[in-house]
Amino acid sequence: GRCDVSGVDTPAMQRGRELEADGLAAYEAKTGTLLDRVGFVSCDEMLIGCSPDGAILDGSTFAGGVEMKCPEVHTHLGYLKDPHKLLDAYQAQCMHTLLVTDAPWWDLASYCPSFPGAACLLVVRVLRSGPLNHFIAEVPPFAQAVDVVAYELLVRAFLKEVDAEVTEIRRIAGLDDQEAA
Repeated sequence: GRCDVSGVDTPAMQRGRELEADGLAAYEAKTGTLLDRVGFVSCDEMLIGCSPDGAILDGSTFAGGVEMKCPEVHTHLGYLKDPHKLLDAYQAQCMHTLLVTDAPWWDLASYCPSFPGAACLLVVRVLRSGPLNHFIAEVPPFAQAVDVVAYELLVRAFLKEVDAEVTEIRRIAGLDDQEAA
């Protein structure tokens, strides 16, 4: 069977659903960029995927995008005081999205409408490390480069371990013998 998490709904998840559209609109207003809404995005080369909150598409190519977080007031204030706290919490999610979408960058945003003016939205850019960086014209005040190539190697090693484990379980269960018969 599959895990059913449809009944799981924390207050933080509910808050995120309620405020995400406003946060994305604030991001569009701040950056001057209209976002494309996409559903689940899968990788052609590996059995992985992601669900971006907003994307910037150039045809069918991802030029960038945004993950929107809508935390409580005290958490957002902590992010405003030290944007690295936002990165620490969600950089891995952005790195995974960069791997799946092959985009050159992905923004991580924290939105809290309780704050006045520009303080309601913090944007941190997560960039691929390496030669792509000089092609990205505008970088927000806070940015972090990540090694997507190294992350991809880790993902591929993990998926290889999963495949080996599935093969072993099928062998133990005699499933491969049944298919051969």
